[in-house]
Amino acid sequence: MKNLVGFMLAGLMCLASCKTEEIPGPKGDTGAQGPKGDTGAQGPKGDTGEKGDPGTANVWTYIYTDQQFPTPVPPEYNSVTKLYTLAGYRSYTPDKYAAVAEKGAVLVYVRDHVHAWTLNSMQTLYFGPQPGDKNGRVETEVRPQRDRIQVMARMTSPRNENLLTNYRADVKIILIESTQVVTNMLSSGKVNLSDSRSVERYLHLKPL
Repeated sequence: MKNLVGFMLAGLMCLASCKTEEIPGPKGDTGAQGPKGDTGAQGPKGDTGEKGDPGTANVWTYIYTDQQFPTPVPPEYNSVTKLYTLAGYRSYTPDKYAAVAEKGAVLVYVRDHVHAWTLNSMQTLYFGPQPGDKNGRVETEVRPQRDRIQVMARMTSPRNENLLTNYRADVKIILIESTQVVTNMLSSGKVNLSDSRSVERYLHLKPL
């Protein structure tokens, strides 16, 4: 009897100390995909980006400095106005002018010892030698033509004097090929065409 009890205890101790090794079964099939969730709410609108550059254009700038206006004849006296008048002319035909003049933009600025760059025309007064004398004046005017740009300097004076003898002016011509940049510049009103610096900044040109 004692031998039987001892045998049973030994068997239980053996079962308790033995470790059972588990063998995994085969992997099951992937389950079906669940339904798509609802679309989330739209996020807030982002900030407006910085304004881009105006673009590029084919631009040519020409500077003519210290220009004289030849006058082969003396001033002409007008008995009605009692004034002497005289006009001198200079013509300019820069490269690309013929190609640009018809469809592009031609901007011409003039300046002298009194005025900064001025679009198309300017007027300079000349005081008389005595207080109370009437003033003479020189009017400088740009006259674009089909094949050239003509600049006229016209003097008017109550005295028989040639004010054009010592008169000098600079001429700046900006030619801009016909592109969307030109259309935007002329139609937007954001560029002051009378100010050559404003035009040069818009077109990314070096001021001259």
